[in-house]
Amino acid sequence: MHSTDGPLQTMQLSTLIRKPNVWPVETRAPNGTPPLLKRFCYSLVYFEHAFEVLFPPERRGNEYAKSNTYDNPQFLGKPSSEIFAMIGACSNNTGLVNLMNNGNHRYFTWNFTNLLKGGKGTVEFRRGPGVTAAKDCLSWMELAVYFVQAACRLDSPSALGDYPATVEGLWSFISKGLESETDKPLQIGLIFAGKSGSAVPSPVGPLSAEKQQKLAQKMNRDDKKQVTAQKFLRLL
Repeated sequence: MHSTDGPLQTMQLSTLIRKPNVWPVETRAPNGTPPLLKRFCYSLVYFEHAFEVLFPPERRGNEYAKSNTYDNPQFLGKPSSEIFAMIGACSNNTGLVNLMNNGNHRYFTWNFTNLLKGGKGTVEFRRGPGVTAAKDCLSWMELAVYFVQAACRLDSPSALGDYPATVEGLWSFISKGLESETDKPLQIGLIFAGKSGSAVPSPVGPLSAEKQQKLAQKMNRDDKKQVTAQKFLRLL
């Protein structure tokens, strides 16, 4: 998601098809921490219970795509109003990343760590299903794109109260701003079909020794890649 001081102007997407652990969609984010990015954070917190209904069962309680609130010690037990206040208090990207990803840990449903200095300037959505064909990604790409667009149209956090925090409310939130039938997403309906209500996210439970080791190894590789990338950027 990229913007100047005005409304959303352009959006870039990238998708990586990889099964079974990660299928990310990334949206380009603006520099700094302007109102647009905070609106997105408010929206994802508000609709988290609705999203939980849409996610495939195998992606719930997944240590590589944790809940941004239920698996985040900074938000644990706090009402959404208090979480909104914490988001609003962030003055820069570093503060927002540390808040939404509990430090700079990338394995959350919405990964903000690419907003840190030297990063790609993207927000990554990690909760879609594992797929093996590009066509199967389209509905989840549409969900991420149209959700970000809807969040950027938000006047204030209080405006979210116009929508129930359910699947039905999420659909109304996403589809309200689409100007014509030709603008309406073609595949996103497959995700919403037959689903309603809301569900409490499933926190990641205790991991087996094998899973802990695998996660630690992956995080170590990620850290090394980040160090290498930062060294390369300093040479430019």
